[in-house]
Amino acid sequence: MIAKLGARLPRGLKHWVRTQLNELSGIADKRAFVRELHDIWDGRYTGGGFGYSLDPAFEQTPPIGSLLPVPPKRLWAGYAESPEPYLNTGKGVSEQIRKVWADYNVDPRQSRVLDWGCAAGRVLRNFSEDAAEGEFWGTDVSEAAILWDTMNLSPPINFVTCTQYPHLPFEDRYFDFVYAISVFTHLEYLTDTWLMELRRVMKPGALALFTINNHESIRHFEEVGYPVFMQPHEGREALRHEAFVIRSGDWLGTLPIYSTDFIRNWWSRYFEVVEVRERYIDSYQAAVILRKRG
Repeated sequence: MIAKLGARLPRGLKHWVRTQLNELSGIADKRAFVRELHDIWDGRYTGGGFGYSLDPAFEQTPPIGSLLPVPPKRLWAGYAESPEPYLNTGKGVSEQIRKVWADYNVDPRQSRVLDWGCAAGRVLRNFSEDAAEGEFWGTDVSEAAILWDTMNLSPPINFVTCTQYPHLPFEDRYFDFVYAISVFTHLEYLTDTWLMELRRVMKPGALALFTINNHESIRHFEEVGYPVFMQPHEGREALRHEAFVIRSGDWLGTLPIYSTDFIRNWWSRYFEVVEVRERYIDSYQAAVILRKRG
């Protein structure tokens, strides 16, 4: 009887009825909750349902020369305006990570490595040859970025969507090396819980490299000029505090800034703080090298 009634309803009214039923059943609230967990990719939703078809932008994209496929510009997270600078920034960061591996005798081809906050693989793509022998994972809250990564960079690299809440889908003591580039530089809340979760998935003695904005970052901007995401008065105010947060309305515009001593004292509750390399990543982010205590 209900099916026959539904068939007779005008399309517009049918959509309204479906929306009301969804709200009554809590489906709309559940989807809103999921959107709070991670950046869900809408794709092309059909009618009032939840099926989707793949957007052509997520198909294989042409590589530059012999390089791996390049993600669409909307997944570049503002790092560049053209492909080559985007790729070059990721390669530069990967080379700095390799220097840390060399200094601490980490063999990536014999290791399990996690890129926490990998986005569209800007850095991680440079380890594809290592991943053919080792085990490399990338995680991010952007479902769109992880979908592109999986379609274009896997294998040999593995990818999984994570959430904004401190949980990773890996067993205890799994990774030999974990790095996070430009994640703690935007993370204001749940920082302690994330540090504990990252420690959980690391083996005893494993190393981590997490980047931060610190007072040396501000001094760098004072020397060369401030970027578009920070005003001079904000940077100078940050220098007056051990920990200071600049907020401009969204996650990317949230910029915690710390003193190095604050990080050493705070993060040493969870890890051994091995060293802090000032202005190490992108010429202004400090790299905090950590070891999980045995």
